[in-house]
Amino acid sequence: PEDRPDRPPGIDPTQLPDASTAAGVAQILEVTFVNACMQLATGYVDTLKLFIAAALTAYERGFTVNALSLELAQCPQQTAGRPLMQEEVELRSVWLSLVYLTLANVR
Repeated sequence: PEDRPDRPPGIDPTQLPDASTAAGVAQILEVTFVNACMQLATGYVDTLKLFIAAALTAYERGFTVNALSLELAQCPQQTAGRPLMQEEVELRSVWLSLVYLTLANVR
């Protein structure tokens, strides 16, 4: 699809994985996490919203943080072009856990 100003760069909606599986959600989390980290520095928050939406989907489907962490560790896609550093893996885990804790407390 052509680039549009309302679409986050680097995300092609026709190529999104199957969000009904833990592996598919993990792939979405991987892509959106890396892009959100790069784009937050410029004030662009839409990709962070996509990360939160993917985490919400995972929560609603009953996937645990541990299950997603395992899937993320096995995810073949490396949006950063390299394996994430341990600090980045930990940050992603914190973000995911914050979404889960928030949802558990508001629902």
